[in-house]
Amino acid sequence: MKHAEKIKTEATITFISGQVIAVPIDMLMPDPDQPRREFAQEKLAEFAADIKSRGIESPLIVRSDYVIKHGERRWRAAKLAGLDTVPCLLAAPASDDNPILQRELDQLTHNHHQEPLTPMEWARLLKRLVEVHKITVGQVPEMLEQRGIKMSRPYISNLMRLVELPDWAQEMINSGRLTAAHGKYLLPALRSEKVLKHIRAALAVPIDLWNGIKTVEELEEVVADAFQEHHVSLDDQPGDGPPLFETCDRGECPCFFKLSDARYCLNDAEFKRNQKTAIAPGKVKTPADKKAADPPKPKKIEPAKNGIVNLDKLHWADYKRLDSADFDIAVCTGCEYNKIAARGADKKTARATCFNVPEFEKKQREFQKSKGRRARAADYFDVWVTEQLLKRLTGNYDLQFQIICYMALGMPGSYSGSLDDERLQAEEDNDLGNLPALLARGKDAELPTEQIAAAGVRAFDRENLYHLARYVGVELLPTTYKIDAAYIDLFKKADMAALVGAYPALAKREDWKKAEKGKYFDMKAFCLSPDVVAAIGVPPELAHLYAKTEISVSRETDDDPDADGEVDP
Repeated sequence: MKHAEKIKTEATITFISGQVIAVPIDMLMPDPDQPRREFAQEKLAEFAADIKSRGIESPLIVRSDYVIKHGERRWRAAKLAGLDTVPCLLAAPASDDNPILQRELDQLTHNHHQEPLTPMEWARLLKRLVEVHKITVGQVPEMLEQRGIKMSRPYISNLMRLVELPDWAQEMINSGRLTAAHGKYLLPALRSEKVLKHIRAALAVPIDLWNGIKTVEELEEVVADAFQEHHVSLDDQPGDGPPLFETCDRGECPCFFKLSDARYCLNDAEFKRNQKTAIAPGKVKTPADKKAADPPKPKKIEPAKNGIVNLDKLHWADYKRLDSADFDIAVCTGCEYNKIAARGADKKTARATCFNVPEFEKKQREFQKSKGRRARAADYFDVWVTEQLLKRLTGNYDLQFQIICYMALGMPGSYSGSLDDERLQAEEDNDLGNLPALLARGKDAELPTEQIAAAGVRAFDRENLYHLARYVGVELLPTTYKIDAAYIDLFKKADMAALVGAYPALAKREDWKKAEKGKYFDMKAFCLSPDVVAAIGVPPELAHLYAKTEISVSRETDDDPDADGEVDP
């Protein structure tokens, strides 16, 4: 029998170590340093209902001052269930030199293995360990690993910084609308209230437009757009070239800010003053001075007699190979800076090369900036292509058979990871979960080959999906495709302006100019009006996406092979 340590409380409750005591529920208090702060009300209600029917199976662990060490969730659920008392055990006395730290780490271990903490709960806990208990960031991973929790030092550093985010961002992380990874990319916005306001408005867009949760790439795009819209870029001033004054890019200036490779001045008024001073009399007063302030124009490169530029005489920074471009190099067709270039006399290295490096890099930046929206456009287009293919499946038994055979082989050459999910869904929908069921179904009625093949189509990766679509004759033409609300919902105002701007006749219309000055929904309504839809036809980005996947299956129409067993061309 354990030694009975009796502690007399002010309310005449006697705790005996090792013995469960019923304590009035209102006498207990949550620990203010408890790492868990978020208690989902729905789960608490479910827990309360369980307590009503079964009671509390595990006693709460409490200190002699009635502060709960372990079991706050049970205490909250018991209050909801209307219990007057709860079973409690006296917490063992601390055996460490730092009892408060030991208690908090014990609570952490208990909470983590019962139900993981939210990112914000982790952030506050880690911040407290470092700032209150003076534990270094380098010591924290080892301390956590001793308790069965693995975290890297960089991850811990990033988590700790989440406490710097505004309340609305922390609430979005707690609710699951943003993750800890998103929080990391929100941190740069803390430098600017304008940017934070812009981001908050962008994140308030109805969540179904963003496929559930914005990806990190989409959030990066939102942050970059916010800085571009609300602050002065030190890299490219529209119409003016770069800043005419010497900027500080080494961190000494409190207004200087760098986001990835982009540089910004966060003090617009100060930038304008410096720019004005730079072009004042005595600074830039002649056309030659202004020309000197502009970035140098790329040199015109003349090819050799064989029409190929020799790269051996040039520095590597003076050119860019076009096959390394992320953007569509079709825009470079006919450009005077687009030349065939090679290393010396080695014609094997002859490739299309851009000798206007600033313009090449500008197009690369524009491509990266629009990457998130283009990825969503590709996902949207996958749905359209899939719908066209499913229509072609009906009654086409040869195609159904081919797809089912491909599924049976495990889809070789396909990189989709959803085959098993789609196959299981088809089995469940058609009662084909085992061989006897399949044999019985085949005996009594025709097998649902169309539904099974449709499951295969939905599991295709993009490349194979487009290959099959082209093979069966799915054409991307204005007669078969028209832009719709789902496509326009992928666009921001700037994207819509660029889309309409690609059609001069539309861009000149007065109703467009009015819509462009209005709100997002005014621009969207213009883009979806029947005459504009007809004028746009197939957007270039979708046409390019479909065209770049060439069909690799040859259609042999001559069935009279020659003597060598080959089909005549």
